[in-house]
Amino acid sequence: MKFYLSCLICLALVIPTFLAAQNAGDIGSYTSTVFVERSQIDSLSSFAGLGLASGQSFDVGFGYHSVSLDGESGRLYEADIKNTGGMLGYFHQWDRVSAGLLASFATNKIEAGPSADNNNSFSTDIDGNGFQVAAAAAKDWDNWSLNGMIGIGNRSYDGLRQFVPPSPNPALPKSSTLDTQSFFFRATLAYHFHTDSDWTFKPFLTAGFESVETDAFEEIDVSGNAGDEADVDSFQNDGAIVEGGVAILYTGNATFKPVLIVSYFQNLGNSELDLSWENPPLPAQATQIPNPGQSLFKGDLGATADFGNNWSLSGLFGYQNGDSYSGYGVNVVVDYAF
Repeated sequence: MKFYLSCLICLALVIPTFLAAQNAGDIGSYTSTVFVERSQIDSLSSFAGLGLASGQSFDVGFGYHSVSLDGESGRLYEADIKNTGGMLGYFHQWDRVSAGLLASFATNKIEAGPSADNNNSFSTDIDGNGFQVAAAAAKDWDNWSLNGMIGIGNRSYDGLRQFVPPSPNPALPKSSTLDTQSFFFRATLAYHFHTDSDWTFKPFLTAGFESVETDAFEEIDVSGNAGDEADVDSFQNDGAIVEGGVAILYTGNATFKPVLIVSYFQNLGNSELDLSWENPPLPAQATQIPNPGQSLFKGDLGATADFGNNWSLSGLFGYQNGDSYSGYGVNVVVDYAF
């Protein structure tokens, strides 16, 4: 009798802990918001580079980006991320120095589910919107150029996570509201090889830092009844970034000027999610969330069309592929130089 009683006590302690560990992986799907911020920073960085190169101008841009995450790197969820938004920038030039202010606004949608290593059958839908503002500057001398960007961002999300059959841990849907803040800095040094055929080869090296922090938030049973509500005490992703590559662009006197950019991108960050449960009460857990997509190969193909009267239109299609990560994006920018 004592043996069976001991077994029941052990099960009572182990089962909630096991379910909590499963939930930790599922709630980890909220960490996909870091990839939203990353793609928005990339888009804003491309926008800044184009504006700084055009001299004194006013630029308006539109961007769409799609990212797919899989669970091959040990992450317990997979996700599809869609970002749609616009950008504004004003740039001024003094001799060979240019600087500008820019901003972006985007709506974001994340649809997540379990990876092959997760026994829970769940779905997480996250809808958000937010903005980024930044300052940028560039300096040219001889065949060298240096440009940099520094900025901040803020984004709000509404999430709904629910288990679906045949999950071993069925529960009612759970809703959440979370806010993220970001800080980012990038600097790019490039050397310009000019050829007699009006083509320029521009090898470049970029270094920077990105930080994305999510405020503490709760998951609440949508029915209002008591359940295994989770408190996410903190979630932060910090890391240095480096990128090296080459841009090949046509700089001759032509209406249509193509550009090709190939590069290798490395993010050195990692994510940690601190969790605790109110019912059943369990101690807080510090859960390392693998942050795949740290090593990426990137390719961008685009062109600028000069319409005269100080107007130009630029388009850029980009593709990224890395460990458990793939994505593509389209940026279109209208530039008015004055």
